[in-house]
Amino acid sequence: GNPGLGVGATDSLIFYVKINSVADAVTQPKGAQAGAPAGLKVEVPAGTNKEAKITVPSTDAPKKLISQNLITGKGLKTVTGDAILASYTGVVWGTKKVFDTSSKTGEPATFQLTPTAVIPGFAKGLTGKPVGSRVVVVIPPAEGYGSAGQPQAGIKGTDTLVFVVDILAIVPVPPAPAQQPEGGAEGGAAGG
Repeated sequence: GNPGLGVGATDSLIFYVKINSVADAVTQPKGAQAGAPAGLKVEVPAGTNKEAKITVPSTDAPKKLISQNLITGKGLKTVTGDAILASYTGVVWGTKKVFDTSSKTGEPATFQLTPTAVIPGFAKGLTGKPVGSRVVVVIPPAEGYGSAGQPQAGIKGTDTLVFVVDILAIVPVPPAPAQQPEGGAEGGAAGG
């Protein structure tokens, strides 16, 4: 039970739930794949959450953000602030090496599409895309990790990043951590 709510261990509960809408969700994009931009070649194995093979050309990286659907989904379009469930692979243009992929964990990842939650180019490149889409996003350094780079991932401040992202669902945004009053809950001015 839950004595704080007045619910005993043997009480029966009845809930009334009204569903106002449902969100589309897919296990992987379906449809014909369009060509990749900027001379890239993209291959994604069939199945859920598989690492994409991204072949980067030996040319200079684009200077502007590129976001192009490889497969266009039929679901709801993402908006700034949405949290998405996604399978992804990220490659550094210059080294042509994978620096991150959701296939390492075996589960898709959740990202909130705001430039404070993810790198700015990732948020911009995936906003306005329908659920069920496979998107290639080429992110120049200024819209990636900036001049500091991300040394832990092997990303320099001059590196352009390439992501292939399968947008599987729009999911509820996780709640922000509760803010404590100044002084904390136990040891504040009135605490002992």
